[in-house]
Amino acid sequence: MGNCPVIEIHEVRRAQLGELAELCRAHAEYDRRFEPAIDPLPADLAERLDRLLFTEKSLLCLVAEEDGELLGYVSGFAAPSTWRGDTYYTMDCLYIAESRRGARLGPRLMDAMRAAAESAHAGRLRWQTPLHNGQSKGFYAHYGAGNGLGHADKRTYVLPL
Repeated sequence: MGNCPVIEIHEVRRAQLGELAELCRAHAEYDRRFEPAIDPLPADLAERLDRLLFTEKSLLCLVAEEDGELLGYVSGFAAPSTWRGDTYYTMDCLYIAESRRGARLGPRLMDAMRAAAESAHAGRLRWQTPLHNGQSKGFYAHYGAGNGLGHADKRTYVLPL
């Protein structure tokens, strides 16, 4: 019997920021199908991510890794709510490399982000997806998230924690 590759979910490491930036570029290209107005990503994206993730610590990024290769990522951050007097977590991005879709990485990354939000004592997890992205909408509905208020080109989802 051969060794089965193990897919690990963990916080991105500084040494992986270049590869993460490339996944972000692939994600932006994927989303251009739904939102043509997305500007090109900055050339210094890895350095900008370093600042957010490791200097300011204002962003969390979890990655799926197999044999040293990043297969996908989810990012998010905690935010205070004036109206509720509590904290919620916003999932900024969830992306799986096209070659790895269907491998159940989406649920694993969602579970990891949910756990991070819960450990931050957030009352809910929120995110948005383009209205025309039916694949994502189906995934999130299957995951159990309800629709929140959205604007014209995005739908907002809210998952109570």
